Amino acid sequence: MQGQLITRTENLSDITVSAGTTQIAKVETLRNIHAIHLHCTDGGAAATYAHMAADIDRIVVRIGGQVIVDAPPEFLWARYHYYHDRDTVVVPSADLPIFFMPDEMPWSNVSKYWRIGMKANEDKESTMANNMTIEVTWAAVVGNIDRCVPYIETDDDMPETIGDHIRILPFNTTWPAASRQDIDTLDRELPIRAARAYWFPLAVGTVSHFEIIENNAFRLRNVPVQVLRQQAYRAGRVHQTTWEVAPLNLGNDPSSIVPINSLTRFVVSPTWSVLPGGYTLYQEVIARGLTGA
Repeated sequence: MQGQLITRTENLSDITVSAGTTQIAKVETLRNIHAIHLHCTDGGAAATYAHMAADIDRIVVRIGGQVIVDAPPEFLWARYHYYHDRDTVVVPSADLPIFFMPDEMPWSNVSKYWRIGMKANEDKESTMANNMTIEVTWAAVVGNIDRCVPYIETDDDMPETIGDHIRILPFNTTWPAASRQDIDTLDRELPIRAARAYWFPLAVGTVSHFEIIENNAFRLRNVPVQVLRQQAYRAGRVHQTTWEVAPLNLGNDPSSIVPINSLTRFVVSPTWSVLPGGYTLYQEVIARGLTGA
C-alpha cells in the first residue's frame, strides 16, 4: 500500500431504467474499489430518497458470481445514516452510495485494508480483473427516476486481489409471537469469517431485548435495546427509528468484530414485544476472499 490515499471517481455506462426488470452493469477495472455510487435523476433533477425507495426494489453487487451486497435503497440509506448522522444529517439527493470501506473508520491505511481488490490473481504481470456486476431491480412502476449512472470510487495503489471485505446480506425469517426468537442459522459458512452487526426491521414489530450466544458464552445476555443504543451512541452511531441493531463492532477498529465461522454454536435472539411475522433482517459480515478456499 502507498502511504498517501488518493481516490479517483469515474462513471460507467448508464444502467437502463425499465420498470419491472433487472438491469445489469459490468464493472471492468483493475483498480481497488472503495465505493459505488448510483446517481439517480428525474429529468435532470436530483432524485429524492422517496423517489429511490419507490422506484428501486433492490440492488445486488456480485464479484465472480458471489453476492457481496443485496439490499434495497431503504436499508442502504439507513446504514449510511446510522454511521454518519453523528456529524450531520444528510438529506439524500440523487446519490445512492454503497461503501465498502468501514464507515466508522477514517480513510487511512487501517480502513483501506477492507477495499475491494479487483485483480483476479496474484501474478504481478496479470491484467485479468475480477468480474463485478451491479444489478438494479426496478419496481413494477417507475414513476420518477429516468436516468441511473453508476460511479466507482477507486485508488492509485497497486491493484490487489480481494481479501477481507464487508458483505451486506439479507436473511429471511419469520416469528409468529411476541416472545424470544432464537436464530441459529445465520450465514457463517466460508468465506464468511466474522460479524459486524445484525439489523432488524421495526416496520414489522418491536424488539425489546437482544441475546447473543457464542458456543457456551454470552456476547449479549438479555440486554435491553436502550442499553445497546447508549453503547452505540458512545461509539458514534445514531439510532434509526425503523431499525434495531445488534452491534458487534463498537470498538471502531479492525478487531471490533465477532469471529463466527469457527464457532460450533452461534445464536442471535431478539425478543419481540410486538410480533414481526415474516421479515428480512440484514447481516453485516466479514468475508475473506471469494470462496474461502
